[in-house]
Amino acid sequence: MSRTYQGRSIELLAPVGTFADFKEVIQSAADAVYLGGKKFNMRMHNPKHNLTNDEILEAVAIAHQLGKKVYVTFNNMMTDVELADAEDYLRFLEAAQVDALIIQDFGAVQLIKELGLKLELHLSIMANTHNAEMLATANELGVTRCVISREASLAQVQEFVREYPGLEYEYFIHGDMCIAHGAQCYASGVYFGKSGNRGLCMKPCRWAYQDATADDPKAALVYPMAVKDMSLYQHIPELIMSGVNSYKIEGRMRGADYLIELINLYGEAIDRFLADPVSYQTDLDKVAYLEENRVRDLSTAYAFGKPGLTNIAMDGQREPRVFSRPLEEPVMKPRRVEKVAAHLQELLAKESATATSQQAVEAQNEASVGVSTLVAQATAAANDAIEIRVTVDNKDAAMAAIASGVDSVYLSGEVLEPNPAFSIADLRAIAAVANEAQISVYYVLPRMLDQNQFRLLDDLIAQLPAMGITGLLVSNIGEIHRYQHTGLKLRGDYGLNVYNHLSGKFYQEQGLESVTLSIEAPATILATTPAQIPLPSEILVQGAPTLMYMEHSFKKAQADRTDNDWIDGGDAGDNLDLIDENGFVRKIRCDQYGKNHLLPTKDFDYAPLLPEIRQTGVEAIRIEGKEYDGASLKQVIAIYREALASTEATLSDRMAWSDRLATVTGHDQSLQTLIFD
Repeated sequence: MSRTYQGRSIELLAPVGTFADFKEVIQSAADAVYLGGKKFNMRMHNPKHNLTNDEILEAVAIAHQLGKKVYVTFNNMMTDVELADAEDYLRFLEAAQVDALIIQDFGAVQLIKELGLKLELHLSIMANTHNAEMLATANELGVTRCVISREASLAQVQEFVREYPGLEYEYFIHGDMCIAHGAQCYASGVYFGKSGNRGLCMKPCRWAYQDATADDPKAALVYPMAVKDMSLYQHIPELIMSGVNSYKIEGRMRGADYLIELINLYGEAIDRFLADPVSYQTDLDKVAYLEENRVRDLSTAYAFGKPGLTNIAMDGQREPRVFSRPLEEPVMKPRRVEKVAAHLQELLAKESATATSQQAVEAQNEASVGVSTLVAQATAAANDAIEIRVTVDNKDAAMAAIASGVDSVYLSGEVLEPNPAFSIADLRAIAAVANEAQISVYYVLPRMLDQNQFRLLDDLIAQLPAMGITGLLVSNIGEIHRYQHTGLKLRGDYGLNVYNHLSGKFYQEQGLESVTLSIEAPATILATTPAQIPLPSEILVQGAPTLMYMEHSFKKAQADRTDNDWIDGGDAGDNLDLIDENGFVRKIRCDQYGKNHLLPTKDFDYAPLLPEIRQTGVEAIRIEGKEYDGASLKQVIAIYREALASTEATLSDRMAWSDRLATVTGHDQSLQTLIFD
């Protein structure tokens, strides 16, 4: 099967969940299928789903006999413990002659490069490709196709095609969508220890919330994050003319009985347009079929701009499955602190013993410095001073951090209401005081940047070196590409999702001077990975990092508006506290660009575990001080200095640090992801 339009290839890409489904779906109007093996993919809940290695071999043979393609999802975040399995699996996939891998973790890119494997690479939706700078990096890495961000419109895709016509572009056209940017949702990992970036999302975005507008909010429930399913069936001409190459149907958890008719329906429409574009008309009977057989209500999502409330099924009537119920974030308890501290000590002792044993073998064989030597060096360096780095949202907090003698101050580029964005005058004043105190200052770039935001920031960033700003904190490969030659140092933020040492090595080769460990990292990763990462690493130990990063504006949706509409005055900002059906508050905060951030209700608080964290090999700890005023921040820093100075601590000491942090900040404290292992 071969489809083209004006010289560009056209592909209808269908999902497959099991080998039985594959045998039916491959006979449909699809040109290619995507599927997962038994590990390393984003659909890991059901052990009956996904294909065995033998089934993958047979699937590839059948597909190739039919002139069709098989893409394998290798798109969750790997741990260092899993790297040996990953290597074996990647070698198998190369031998199986799969047509491409769909990847998220840039550690996988690094591994494939180091193994010298001949595998075609597609960037997953979880890589969240959303600007031309990311496309440039993908092109340089040898990636042949990018699955474009769910938040990108077809008009933006057209711009990408004009700028990088040699790349292929994949775009979702039908199925289940997420409310958060790809790979920028950590809520499931923090609430349940089941990471959405590792194929185990518990869908907290589908929870019910009390309706604040009702007479009895507790009795009236709404679903303000329940995104509708996407459907572009009524927009086949716009889809094809955008330059998209591959039209992707979501649904690897759906059976063939549901998928076959859907695939053929889209295939027939595409073929009718290609045969006669001028006279093409949408088949209204097929529209009625889609409506009658929908899982959720349907929307065009972001294909034509920000959709606002039209993209949300507020009544939640058609939610097909409840994965989880709202629960309280983990409470800071003495027994819990004692248990996690003991677990970290056990892991660190095991790592130390392994490193010592391997060092002896290396010395005997006169081996070169390897990972085990790096572990030993990092452990020895634990006695050196660990840096304290602090993220702030306002000038007062920045000055307080400097007065407290921290090592680095991170000035947020996505300031949360009610604080105003940092002005150029603010930046100059902060940098002047910091330079005098010999404290480095970094400007934190937004998590996601479109081309207009890049243009907005270019002038500012060109001025930063002269102000005395040391560098930038980056969250995606596009930001690295655009600003790597500005003379500013680059550090990686937690949005890069560093989960293994190979992703750290990848970012080192991209020019970063340090990386931040994923905020979803459990104790096992915290204890073992920093020492193996070949560049300095930091860990976020305190505060409220973003758990969901969203284009959707909840406050504007309540008023049935979007950022593109005229907004009536009078409402105080876009911040919002949602109260779930079990009475727990979920904080939504809006930044200067209109992005919405779900924050934890309880602060991350790893102070009770600092005696162990000192031994992991991390170079720095970070206090996410965006919600703290200057006076509170000074006290938080002082408590962390005290805890860092303690090589040993009683349980009473550990709980005292946490209790004082709760008093100073006014927030409950939690070990969050470290309780899950």
